[in-house]
Amino acid sequence: MDTCICDISALRFWNTPPLVTAIMCSGPEDARALGFSSAEQMEAVRRSILEQSELYALCSKGGRRWNAASDHSMNLREIAPLLAAGLDSPIHVLARTQSERHSSGLVTPALWTSEIPPGAFIQVAESVRVATPEFALLQLAKRLGLNKCLLIASGLCGTYAEYRAPRALERHLAHASQEGGWRPYLIGGKLQTLWHREPLATPESIHRMATLASHARGAGKLARVSGLVFPGAASPFESKAGLILGLPTGLGGYGHEDMTHNKQVLLRAGSQRLSEKRCCYCDLYWEEGVDVECQSRMAHENESSFLSDSERAAALLNEGIAVLPLTYAQLSDRSRLDEFAQVLSKLRGIAPKSRSNRQLQKADALFNDLLRPF
Repeated sequence: MDTCICDISALRFWNTPPLVTAIMCSGPEDARALGFSSAEQMEAVRRSILEQSELYALCSKGGRRWNAASDHSMNLREIAPLLAAGLDSPIHVLARTQSERHSSGLVTPALWTSEIPPGAFIQVAESVRVATPEFALLQLAKRLGLNKCLLIASGLCGTYAEYRAPRALERHLAHASQEGGWRPYLIGGKLQTLWHREPLATPESIHRMATLASHARGAGKLARVSGLVFPGAASPFESKAGLILGLPTGLGGYGHEDMTHNKQVLLRAGSQRLSEKRCCYCDLYWEEGVDVECQSRMAHENESSFLSDSERAAALLNEGIAVLPLTYAQLSDRSRLDEFAQVLSKLRGIAPKSRSNRQLQKADALFNDLLRPF
């Protein structure tokens, strides 16, 4: 019986950099191509990771509960090195019936009795499949509220991943060549938990999953998510700011809809001279010519493609675009954010939207759901 990794474990799998997967699974002949000076160096790093991995240790254990989930336990043991650097234990695995709901320290069952939509899983090993990001989000929609689902969807449709590398890999990942469009963000040459990658999903692919699984619990919520999410965010900060500012007031947002993440603005000759760049990217952009810039050290420092704040603002102003900086301190303080939203309204040339008591309650819920840890 195949083991189907799903739910939040599947999302962690897809948010593990491909270079990490390659390091954990490749043979000694690939060591130099993966940035190591020798096969021995790569093996030493791998051994250190496995020795510190709780998941890898659990794969080696036996016992009554381990045996009760024996098929899953054995299948996961076969690919333990692949999972050890990216997933936490217990791993969520699909259970089709109540009788399959055997848990252990290694696995926790996620019951799914509805029909499985076509293409919901991808084979990653002989007896192991992993849920697609869209199906994993559908599973989460069964138990999470709309706001948290929107935040996760924004990340899936965005160009970032959050991945905490094992300590033994930190220095290597900070300097090694990356694969498939992935690259780490560095501060002072030190690896951070934020990575750039291509989107794992789109609003359209999320909607397709909702349609294919229309019979399943959570599908209606997933369909709503697909119509509300703003794709293209480049950091968790941008995801949260985009949702709080851009969602309708009826859902707790400030009603600054029709927002675009990371809008490309091609610069005219004069603006190019000001900035020494051909284009700019606006974190949160409105067609009235307003760019809200999320002032995050994590997202902007040491990125050669970004302009200095002053050069960038001057170039955009020359293009008729106002730049409004937003700090995380402002985003996380309701009274300050209320004032910020009013400034945004003025720059857009629209009247601030008044909110009823019910809408203010929705705003409280959205604020708490997005800015407090899960």
